Amino acid sequence: MESFRNLAHACGLGEDPELFRLLRACGIDEAYITGGGSDYDKFLALAQTLPLCKGHAMRERTEAVLKRELGGEAVLCPHTAESLWKAWNERYWYGRDSSIVSCPAACEACKEAYPVVRHRNELIQLPAPTEVKGMDLQAWSSLLADALLSSDGDAYLAVPVGYGFVRPDPYHAGIAVRKISEGEVLTSQEEYLIFAQALRVWGQTVLQYSKGRELFLRGGEPGAVTALLAYLNTAGVLPSIVWLPDDPVEAGALSGLYATVRTGVDLSVIATDEERRYLLDAYATVAPLGRAVVLDSRII
Repeated sequence: MESFRNLAHACGLGEDPELFRLLRACGIDEAYITGGGSDYDKFLALAQTLPLCKGHAMRERTEAVLKRELGGEAVLCPHTAESLWKAWNERYWYGRDSSIVSCPAACEACKEAYPVVRHRNELIQLPAPTEVKGMDLQAWSSLLADALLSSDGDAYLAVPVGYGFVRPDPYHAGIAVRKISEGEVLTSQEEYLIFAQALRVWGQTVLQYSKGRELFLRGGEPGAVTALLAYLNTAGVLPSIVWLPDDPVEAGALSGLYATVRTGVDLSVIATDEERRYLLDAYATVAPLGRAVVLDSRII
């Protein structure tokens, strides 16, 4: 049986000319077809494509691959891509079972329209390309900068679960990058350190080459996010950032903290109008409305 490095490889992404043609026909950027986009981002691109291609041979083949690798409940769409990716990594790299989420819209591979969201990049879930052995910190930083510059729109990042700020330094960041490139598991402290290092690289990239773009940070505890912003500010690499807390009441902790930092509320995954009104009301009580950012699939 063939051994795959990840779920994108198993699906033939980056290798299959038939998939290349399908992805291009659906408007996917070339960076996520044959370019330097990460395997994870290419998998997300496939997740955006499949709902548009009911009955296409490539969709049927991909569904067969997913069922073979993860079981009959594995259906790829923009809502399920992250959990499928994590479940495969847990099973084949660490020998653990991980639950697979169902599409929250209860649709058949998203026959309903899914929200239009900005480029989302889960840093800690991105293993380095396996062909890059012993990748050093400089090479890793260049890949991150290139990924940001080659993507359209803003960068949408999820703060690691349980995140606590750890100040990075070149020595320990280099160790973490080596572990990523060799497929080793990072400790929680290394994950937090490499997240701050990545934000430093992207902040510097935005300020130097891509002024006017914003980095969206989703989640995280106010104290840890505040410490992260203070670190970026002291280093002179604090770009325009929008923080989207899980609890909109927490937005008050950061509102007005720095001139380039705004807070917001994400309504794009909320189903009912009542919940939307509640979140907006809760947010409005703690954050200056002039600095509010509302992400809603109905208005993006």
